[in-house]
Amino acid sequence: MSSIYPCVSYRLNAEFFFFFFTEEITCNKIEPQEAAKTQFLYNKTTVHIIRDYKQKCLELQKFQDNVCLVALFLQGENIAQEAKITVDTYYTPKPDIKKRPVTLGIAGRQLYLCCTVEEGMKDPVLCLKEVSDIKEKRNDDLLPFVFYKKLGSNRYNSFESAAFPGYYISTSQKDNQQVQLMPEDDQIFLRDFIMNPHF
Repeated sequence: MSSIYPCVSYRLNAEFFFFFFTEEITCNKIEPQEAAKTQFLYNKTTVHIIRDYKQKCLELQKFQDNVCLVALFLQGENIAQEAKITVDTYYTPKPDIKKRPVTLGIAGRQLYLCCTVEEGMKDPVLCLKEVSDIKEKRNDDLLPFVFYKKLGSNRYNSFESAAFPGYYISTSQKDNQQVQLMPEDDQIFLRDFIMNPHF
């Protein structure tokens, strides 16, 4: 499509001469971008017993109106209180064998570990959220529940938050303390875990 624009008039011999030029304008149609693809594609679910490398067990406990995971030593009959953890594994468009995306839930419950930032807080925290069907979540809705499971050279597993890179599921050195989300440079909390399949 061509458009005509008046340029400048010059006076010559008492007469006006008008010059015009044309400019080619190309009109390109902007196509809507393709919808974002699902970042994590569900693969399978397994059930595990997960303990920190000091062999502290994970137990579901209730504090006031909230429930949380606590790491503590369990023996004898109390071992029955140990939480079984559902591990949902996912595919990604660019797989990385060094870190595999998983979600972690409480077996027999609709509770999943989730990373979030509470109002007025700077650092993310770990909590349990009720989810009716984790497989229905996609993209940004799923991201807070995803952890990258990494197997270290020491054969221990670590779980890095996908939503908050550099923050790991961690347990206290002390007994009977809540499982938390701690930064990678923390030197006090433990972030190495042992995973054993539960049949």
